[in-house]
Amino acid sequence: MKTCYMCDCVKSSYEHVPPKCFFPNKGIAGKDLKINLITVPSCDLHNTKKSGDDEYLLLFTLLNYAKNNIGERYFVLDRLSAIQRHKSLKNKVASIISNNPVPIHINNEESIAVNVDMEKIWRSIDHITRAIFYHHYKEKLFSPLTIYPLLALLPDPRSQTYYEKSNSHSQIVNVSHKHFSLLSRYGNNQEIFYYQIDDSSDSFSMRICFYEGVDFLSIFKKQKAS
Repeated sequence: MKTCYMCDCVKSSYEHVPPKCFFPNKGIAGKDLKINLITVPSCDLHNTKKSGDDEYLLLFTLLNYAKNNIGERYFVLDRLSAIQRHKSLKNKVASIISNNPVPIHINNEESIAVNVDMEKIWRSIDHITRAIFYHHYKEKLFSPLTIYPLLALLPDPRSQTYYEKSNSHSQIVNVSHKHFSLLSRYGNNQEIFYYQIDDSSDSFSMRICFYEGVDFLSIFKKQKAS
């Protein structure tokens, strides 16, 4: 009998990883990206309780400057109208954009930097990392995770330690991208999502990437054999 990838409860459904809402329809993408998606066994609690976090992560990735053209089309042609129709989505976007925005320039274009609810993003990335681990190794991951954003976030320009944090962040991004450029990518629809794993040392490192530019690094210790 299969049990949930997060706990020992009996499986009641299968969870898409990442959530199915990340994959636009054929009219936007130009091809069917909702086939051969990764699924893992899940209980009702772990499949439905985090839906708000997953929705927040989706909005974050689609509002991020680093997304690809499919992500841009998905936001403009689909999610933007959904935001206008649904008050809850509109409130989520407003909470992101209105959270002390700071004018910045990215690639010589005007933009804004905002503070986001990192707890929601970390919870969603935590679940996705554990689900991918289960899918890849067919075992559950219980080790605590350390999660870093790669290119997806920038330190607050108003901070007194902005330059120090910015340099540190850039070093992590550059080293990670150079390292993972040598490793295989997994996932059938890599324009939307792919992951990479390095298990060659005492710790695992997993890179998960959305829309070819919004990516996160999860690091965790190897579990002792039971």
